[in-house]
Amino acid sequence: MEILPQEYMCMQCGMCTGVCPESGITPFNIRKMVRKRFLRSQVNADLVWLCTSCKECTLRCPRDVRPSEVILKIREEMIEQGRIPKTIQNALENAYVQKNPWGRPKAKRDQWTEDMGIDIPHIKDTSEKRLLFVCCIQAYDPRCMVIPQNVVKIFDRLGIEIGILGKEEVCCGNEIKRMGEGGLFEDLRDENISLFKKYGVKQIITLSPHCMNTFKNEYGDMGIEIFHYTEFLTKIINEKGVEFKLGKQSRIIYHDPCF
Repeated sequence: MEILPQEYMCMQCGMCTGVCPESGITPFNIRKMVRKRFLRSQVNADLVWLCTSCKECTLRCPRDVRPSEVILKIREEMIEQGRIPKTIQNALENAYVQKNPWGRPKAKRDQWTEDMGIDIPHIKDTSEKRLLFVCCIQAYDPRCMVIPQNVVKIFDRLGIEIGILGKEEVCCGNEIKRMGEGGLFEDLRDENISLFKKYGVKQIITLSPHCMNTFKNEYGDMGIEIFHYTEFLTKIINEKGVEFKLGKQSRIIYHDPCF
């Protein structure tokens, strides 16, 4: 029996467009994009990059068309044809050479650890083999370096042993896959898995929910426990009965990410 492409299941109900964060703000229309894919029509090369990969359309689709995956297929085809914006091309080349989309020097991946006053061991020198995976933006963006620094300080106060990969860490590949470069994503995935096996990693704590999603759902079964740091800290707080001393004016915010 012939298996039809998933876009053939689309009944053009518009549920996907109704929940799309780009709909009504930009010209991007996921329903029309799926329709053009079904008709094998030429899609607008600029509009396809407006999709944020939030997956709301896939979650709401009553026919399991998975529109967000249709977009990835279109992007993959565009990359093969060389029909991609210069910024996307640069990001892919940077990830290939320097292992991060910005092209920042791989040798400076652990720069965020400097002047912390805390000795953060390499994962090979730890006994519990619990890896803190920092990933690109927290490792390189000065505005975001405070995130791994504060998480490490919290772990240190709680007496939790963690290790890092330092300069050996490479991009998890989430953004690369969303751009449609499946081959490069597989290279990054294989390099990370090789590092995890080399150092006997048993647990991975991620700072980015995108890293967590990628490791859990797109790397295959690695036999490693994967936690977002908020999940892991919740577990420790419940186990140790940790209490926070907060003033009346304390404000706490949790950012709910794309997926």
